Amino acid sequence: MGDKDPFVFPDKMESQSKIYLSRKEKRQWTGILMCGTAILYAARTIMPVCIVEVADDMDWNKTQSGVVLSAFFWGYMMTQVLGGYVSDRVGGERVLLMASVVWSSITLCTPLLIQLSVYNSYSLYIVVLFRVLLGVSQGVHFPSVTSAVARKVPNEERSLSFSLIATGANCGNAFK
Repeated sequence: MGDKDPFVFPDKMESQSKIYLSRKEKRQWTGILMCGTAILYAARTIMPVCIVEVADDMDWNKTQSGVVLSAFFWGYMMTQVLGGYVSDRVGGERVLLMASVVWSSITLCTPLLIQLSVYNSYSLYIVVLFRVLLGVSQGVHFPSVTSAVARKVPNEERSLSFSLIATGANCGNAFK
C-alpha cells in the first residue's frame, strides 16, 4: 500500500478549490443550478403522472407499468458513486452539462418514442431502456452538484448554496 489514497486527488482539488465565485456569480450559479434541479425533477416525475394514459394506449398491464416506472431507479442507483468519482476527477460542471444534455434529449424523445413504438412489439422494452438511461443520466446530478459546490463556494457558505439548489427538487415536483 502506497502513501497516496486512491480516493483523494490533492493536486487537482487544491488548485481548483481556491477559485471561488464572486457573490454575484455565486447567486447566479446557485439560481441556475436550482432551476436545473427543478427541471430535472419535473422530467423525472412526469411519467408516473402519465403512466395510466400511456398504459391504456400501449395495452400494458399494471405489472408492465410498474416495470416502466421502476426502470428509472435501476439506472439511477448505478451512477451515484460513479458520478461523484468522475465529478471529482473532471469537474462537476462538466459532468452536469453532459448528463443534462443526455437526460433532456431522452425526456424530449420519450413521447415520440412511445408514439412510434405503438406498432412495435418491443415497445415495452424500448421504453424501459429509455427509462434506465434517464436514471443513469440523472443519477450523477447530486454527486456532481456536491462536487461543483465544494470547488466553487467557500466552506462556510456551502450549506446555504446546496440547500437552495436542493430546493429545486421540491419546485420540480410542483411543476408536474
